[in-house]
Amino acid sequence: MISNSGGIVLLVLLGIFTISCDAQTDPQAMSGKGRCHHDGHWCQYDWQCCGRMKCDARMNKCRKQCAGKNDWCNSNSDCCGPMDCRRNRCKNKCESFGESCEKDWQCCYGMKCNPWKRQCQ
Repeated sequence: MISNSGGIVLLVLLGIFTISCDAQTDPQAMSGKGRCHHDGHWCQYDWQCCGRMKCDARMNKCRKQCAGKNDWCNSNSDCCGPMDCRRNRCKNKCESFGESCEKDWQCCYGMKCNPWKRQCQ
């Protein structure tokens, strides 16, 4: 009987180990707020949605929100429309008049990069 209970204890420990290995490691999931919801999933509050997404109050669904010009970003996919994430800020894909540059192709509207000022003109 003792050897049998040892086998049962082993099976229980193995089950607990298996469950713990399958636990979520998402920081937002472990914050006490539960697992975050993805685009199109039901929500009631913004904190229920993953990343930059917001809860659309009219439809109660998580929706992607993009960052505007000079807003904070992590990657190009964070930025709206034709913008890139540079130095953690959303910027136009090309530099406007007076913005810094190193090469002509970085400047918008056929402007040139002034090599001394390193600005688009």
